[in-house]
Amino acid sequence: MPFLCDRDEYNTGVVVATFMQGPYIRISPGDYAEVVFPMYPGQVFAGKVITTIDATKAGQLTATGLLPGASSTAKARFPVRIHLDKGKNLRLPAGAQGAAAIYTGDVQLAGIIRMALMRVTSWTNYLFFTS
Repeated sequence: MPFLCDRDEYNTGVVVATFMQGPYIRISPGDYAEVVFPMYPGQVFAGKVITTIDATKAGQLTATGLLPGASSTAKARFPVRIHLDKGKNLRLPAGAQGAAAIYTGDVQLAGIIRMALMRVTSWTNYLFFTS
């Protein structure tokens, strides 16, 4: 029996991106974000950070009570919910892949470079189709 997810108005146009510990700590709700998807080449979707989620699976203990290894916590990625400005009618299947950038204003020159790279990434999606 198939199950369908019926999204409410609050979650329409919301995507989740994950970030490493260093950049994650600088992200806060309201920060400007951009997201690109291979299924929409040449398009950059603007949005804002809704929430940051201060938990990751690397922080969970196993049922046996063993502590996680030090190497597993170094690769931890933290989720961030982003509301896309024009995402209300955007078709995004569950599990769709993409790239996200959040501009915190800490290093503005790096933000300009990242904006250019996001656009290049979006345009290269016309050239490289993945299956």
